[in-house]
Amino acid sequence: MSAPSTSERSTSQPNPGRTRKIKWISFLVIDAALAIALFFLFSANQQVEMQSELNDLGATVYPEQIPLVANFTLQDQYGGAFSVEQFSDRWSLVFFGFTNCPNICPLTMVELGQFYRGLQDSNPADLPMPQVVMVTVDPERDDSEALADYVDDYHADFLGLGGDPDQIQALAQQLYVVMENTAEREAEMMNQDTENHSQHAPQGQIMSGFDHSGHISVINPSGELHAVIRLPHRDQYLTSAYELIVDNWN
Repeated sequence: MSAPSTSERSTSQPNPGRTRKIKWISFLVIDAALAIALFFLFSANQQVEMQSELNDLGATVYPEQIPLVANFTLQDQYGGAFSVEQFSDRWSLVFFGFTNCPNICPLTMVELGQFYRGLQDSNPADLPMPQVVMVTVDPERDDSEALADYVDDYHADFLGLGGDPDQIQALAQQLYVVMENTAEREAEMMNQDTENHSQHAPQGQIMSGFDHSGHISVINPSGELHAVIRLPHRDQYLTSAYELIVDNWN
């Protein structure tokens, strides 16, 4: 049998240069895949760490932000109309309460005031100043004048919103706020107490009790419900949570 020719040997033997090229391409593909995997793993770990930190501060960012619907028109303390457009191009912190609230509302407003003044006085992270809004759950008694006096006690920049109860309810539902007028329940309990003790309730006493959610809704500049901050509210927690939320938006 004759020996294979030179041309036959060259086609049957592997090309070292081509083999090295294939190996380098394989390495690059593997490295790229590893880099992508590490990026997503690192991002996921960052998200987990951020959510854990926010949770410690009483805040939760919604996995998908919820666009607000223009199904309400309220009035601010100056008599101006307030609709969903007023939530655009700025961050907003929205709290529901009422001016005769004995505990949660004033405590929350105090903390919001301290948080806001803190950003005004010292803001090394250059955070945007948010729009702070209190929406009354007692619009029958909280007129524009009452709201103006109330919110101004905490900060002159704060907005107080009132108006038609159905319009307030429309916004409350979008922000997952539950509110209930407990006046009838209080009156019934007082009547029972009166019957049991043979006493009379003071004449002209007005029942004005409300149960309502105490969380603060965070609305992003795109007009979307972005996050929620739960009770109890502390100004330093609000500042830390707000910074994390803003820095990690988009």
